[in-house]
Amino acid sequence: MAERKILRKGLFAGTTTRGRSKKVVFHGFIKDAVQNYTEGRVQAYDMIIGQICDTTAKSSQMLQWFQEGREVASVLDKQYHKLVEALLQVRWMEREKEVLASFKSFVISLINTNPVHLRMVLRFLTKCLIPVAAQADRKFAVRTSDEKVYEAIHSIFREILRLIPASTGLLKSVLESSFPFIKKPNNVLKPYVENLLRVTTYYPALRPDILTIIVQKVADIDVHSPREKFEDDDDDSDDDEGEEKKDVKEAGSDDMKYELGNTLDILMYLLFKYINRTCRNKEGKLDGKESYKLFRELIDIFHRCILPLHAVVHVQFILFHICSLNKGFSVRFLEFLWEQTLDVTNPHYTRQSCACYMASFIARASYLPLTLALKYLKLMSSWTSKYVQENVQATHAIECNVVKHRTFYNLCQAIFYIVVFRHEEILRHAPGHKFLRELDLQQLVMSNLNPLKACLPTIVSMFSTLMKAHQLVYCETIIKRNNRLMLPIVGMATSELGSQNPLDCFFPFDPYLLKRSSKFVEPHYQEWKGPQITTTVSKENEENDEEMIMGTSPMDLSLSEFIHPEDHVDKVEDMLSMSSVFENV
Repeated sequence: MAERKILRKGLFAGTTTRGRSKKVVFHGFIKDAVQNYTEGRVQAYDMIIGQICDTTAKSSQMLQWFQEGREVASVLDKQYHKLVEALLQVRWMEREKEVLASFKSFVISLINTNPVHLRMVLRFLTKCLIPVAAQADRKFAVRTSDEKVYEAIHSIFREILRLIPASTGLLKSVLESSFPFIKKPNNVLKPYVENLLRVTTYYPALRPDILTIIVQKVADIDVHSPREKFEDDDDDSDDDEGEEKKDVKEAGSDDMKYELGNTLDILMYLLFKYINRTCRNKEGKLDGKESYKLFRELIDIFHRCILPLHAVVHVQFILFHICSLNKGFSVRFLEFLWEQTLDVTNPHYTRQSCACYMASFIARASYLPLTLALKYLKLMSSWTSKYVQENVQATHAIECNVVKHRTFYNLCQAIFYIVVFRHEEILRHAPGHKFLRELDLQQLVMSNLNPLKACLPTIVSMFSTLMKAHQLVYCETIIKRNNRLMLPIVGMATSELGSQNPLDCFFPFDPYLLKRSSKFVEPHYQEWKGPQITTTVSKENEENDEEMIMGTSPMDLSLSEFIHPEDHVDKVEDMLSMSSVFENV
């Protein structure tokens, strides 16, 4: 064999021929080099490291190095970190499967006997979680498939986690720090994310940490991919010449021209598939225990990583999707949002975001039972009515103090938004009119806190038109008055008094714009199918509106007695003869 021939040549082989220097090549055993270094003779040690770093080395040489390295692994302590680093940097993934197997044996022996090198080993292994062809420093044609390389890496990971259970924290740290830059090509990002998810299949204890890493990176891409980018992409899809061709690419039917958006689409697709695969058993049925465990983990990740972000467009749909698998998840998700909205210890932005998520989820989730929508409409109505009662004595004049009453205005807008989206569903049942009247929406819009001024004009306009058509609430006179008076909003600069979004709110479950991954969202998504609403108020409508509400003081429109939310929801459910799906969740 080639290895034995090399051994017979001795430690050194090198001569000079006719005045021309010949390259000196070190052919000795690694254990001999280690012995020489221990005795203070570092020349042999340095030369073997130089030979190992030679990228033109043959596969037979690599086999010998890994075999020798395995034999001396027990003595390769911290002082030999250069030798260990050189062996880890060998391009074994470009060679035959025999080299791969030899490398694997060497690494496991090294970690088992000298765990001091664990961080370095994990760092070099993690670099191999992307295709060899995508690595910039490759030198040879790939002789081992990427899948074989990945199998070897995960086999080593499993053995390390078995030998050193405390290494989970270090592995998580290395996986996070090695995550490719978000603008790397998809042939780098996609395999890396797939391999991270693969770790969770054989070591579930790492799943929360790994999902957190992935969601944070996906959210980072989402933040850098505003909705306008996708809308511009659609507008320019038929143009042959664009001003920003460098930002787009030729794409297939499932690809998006906006490159960062296409990356986001691919990663969201991977997350959706992972959720489905984890939540279902081999027969394709929902696994209640595993799905609930994953749901709890995603709720925690949502709370820490997604909720604090403003105006993200797509990453939050992982919660939208997993809630579609089990109606009980929708109940838990809304309970979480409601609790966070009312928690006075939370920052105002967290409370506002939760109100926005709650409104958007109830409006857009077609799988959400009507009984659950009615429950939260009543909860929000009861809270806002009580809030008006508590502030009516302190607020004699009409005001619109967004800073002071931010949570109140957000819940008012949530009520208007949900009613606009689900009014047909509610009014389809005979008691629906009665239920909406019991929400005291007329009293709410006429209160001195003037919620119509603080809410988004488009939502106010839709709500006003639809409620007037059903003779439930009359808002046009108040809208006209607000437009005329231009009331100042405390906490805003003078130039912002006419802001179209004084609450700086957003609706996180607005239409999903990604192509490839949209198939997980569309079947459960409620599109807006109502008429186009004008934001202008005619004089005739104003006069008719005045006839309905003029002469009636706010005190005549007394607030309904506060009813415990759960009792009232039970009443509504009986009224509509609908079975509850959330009582025993």
